[in-house]
Amino acid sequence: MKKGAVLLLVFLLTVGVVFGVGAKIKLFLPPGEKNPDVDFSGIELTAIHDSGAGRILEWYAPLLEKECGVKIKRTEMVDLPKLREKAMGDLLAGKPSYQIIEINPRFIADFALTGLIEPLDAYFEMYDEADVKKYLDDVLPTYREFYMKWGGNYWAI
Repeated sequence: MKKGAVLLLVFLLTVGVVFGVGAKIKLFLPPGEKNPDVDFSGIELTAIHDSGAGRILEWYAPLLEKECGVKIKRTEMVDLPKLREKAMGDLLAGKPSYQIIEINPRFIADFALTGLIEPLDAYFEMYDEADVKKYLDDVLPTYREFYMKWGGNYWAI
């Protein structure tokens, strides 16, 4: 399996896409406004997440589809104690079933050390630098450093 086939997420990751040299994606738009920089029409993603979070991915799925064209086709909710085991087993099996994994931040290092996920830093470079700074500055420093980063890289958003 190629490294980075699946990205570990604490909340939600918008799928990356290749753009022309120097092009940057606008990160902040009013809710519900179609982003002119991205069109992921036809892309369907499957997600697994902590049942304690409720159906949050399903709640936001229509907005994500409207704004970017990407569709969350299925979500699987698992109790937190079993989520790490299920998601890790899926990755290690070599044919991941999930493109979105929402998991407790305390497990980021476990997933990163497998080499089956990749840090998100390079994806931030696709977005307007000022927008990325604004996004990261809006996250409480303790949360940003403790829950999003490990080993000097961002693994979660």
